Amino acid sequence: MNRRHWSIVVAAGAIATIGWTLHMAAPPGPISSDEGVHLILSRALADGAGYPRDGFRALQANAPTTPLVPLLLAAVWRLAPAFPANLPYLTFGSGLSALGIILVLPAYLSRIGVPAAAAVASAVLTAASPLVMRQATSIVSALPLGFFLLLSLLATERAAEPGRRMGAGVLAGACAALIALTRWLGVPAVVVLGVQLARRSDRERAAGYCYGAVLTLLPWIVWLVVYGRIEGPDLATLAASADSLVLGSSRRLLELPAVTAMAALPGFSELGRAGSALVAQALVYAVGAATLVAVAPTRFGGVVLALLAASVVVPTVSFPMALTPLLLAALVATVSPAPTSSGRHLLPALVV
Repeated sequence: MNRRHWSIVVAAGAIATIGWTLHMAAPPGPISSDEGVHLILSRALADGAGYPRDGFRALQANAPTTPLVPLLLAAVWRLAPAFPANLPYLTFGSGLSALGIILVLPAYLSRIGVPAAAAVASAVLTAASPLVMRQATSIVSALPLGFFLLLSLLATERAAEPGRRMGAGVLAGACAALIALTRWLGVPAVVVLGVQLARRSDRERAAGYCYGAVLTLLPWIVWLVVYGRIEGPDLATLAASADSLVLGSSRRLLELPAVTAMAALPGFSELGRAGSALVAQALVYAVGAATLVAVAPTRFGGVVLALLAASVVVPTVSFPMALTPLLLAALVATVSPAPTSSGRHLLPALVV
């Protein structure tokens, strides 16, 4: 990518940031239950009360128990403690993550060989996505996860280059651990990235990756061992819930193409509503299936598919939105393939 390409990306990020700022100037909307739990946790951290141990079972049932987002929100509480006047400032984490995604995405795509035009188009479409704007102006969103995922992909790609030393692997492992510290559902991405680095590099860098990941996760693991134990359900309860888990996972697996399309392309969330015409719903499924076909052969396809599989097993609403930039990139790269690509790579684009 040359200076002109980066100028377009920076301009798109600046325009999107202005839009997010104007949106935050409007009166705040209702706070979701997930945001409420994170506000409670972060306020306790800001007040020096520590991560709450009382009622930990109830908190775990309603929100991820990973500490990174509450810690970021706690810093905002310390700087702007007046509530609800500080609500716009509490969205800064999501907004900065969105801006980071717009800037890191083309850098990663160009490093893995995606044409510069496709990399720039992916960043611009991400900046213009209404889903990204909605998430960027929320207190709790999937954007921090998406940002750390892209950062980990970039660091892993850099560590796999010939001539890199163990330090590059340590940096990649530390970045990957931030995914798990943002959402536990990001653990499969940490594993897949480690396996990919081990296959593409030497033992020294693979060991460095494991060292960086474990060292970054260690404080939280120690906290869970010391304070975070929760009595698990008995065998009878597990047996009774097994059927519902299998049925629910099967249903979400069938819905995966639709979820993928809604995460990848703005406007498809309206077409996929239950009351929509059958033709519209069929279009959503076709686009989602084509997106999965386009993502699978890419360098980041294994990570994306692993995270989508995790969202099938453990239901969550906003989690697939973290994959929006990569899904968009896969579609754009398919529409404008590299000169050495074969014609059959255009099939998903023709279906879209």
